[in-house]
Amino acid sequence: MHIKNSRLITLPSKADPRGKLGFAEEKSHVPFPIRRVFWVTNVPLESIRGGHAHKKNQQLHICISGSVTFSLDDGRHQEEVVLTSESQALYTGPMLWHWLKDFTPNTVLLVLNSIKYKEEEYIREYVEFLKLVKN
Repeated sequence: MHIKNSRLITLPSKADPRGKLGFAEEKSHVPFPIRRVFWVTNVPLESIRGGHAHKKNQQLHICISGSVTFSLDDGRHQEEVVLTSESQALYTGPMLWHWLKDFTPNTVLLVLNSIKYKEEEYIREYVEFLKLVKN
């Protein structure tokens, strides 16, 4: 990946005749202390989510079921990443603009966060984001 503050992380899993168990542990797979967890489900076809950046929050996105496309922008480069497996997680750090699109039906996206929700932590205007990353 060429986008600053992002990377793919392979998560371990164990499979046997009873099914598959995947997991993620702080420090081993999650590069930050987990302060908040949320999940995204039932996204209507052709909907776009995200459209913001975080000032300090770090996130780990795990697509438990289905698939989703992330459009990432660090202010200089743009890249798309498709998550299609629960064993592949996308780390996104601070000051990274992102959109989520192309959700398949029945997608379940789990998101681990480094801080609790604070509205003032979000950058919701792209022009403001560009000004902040240029400085």
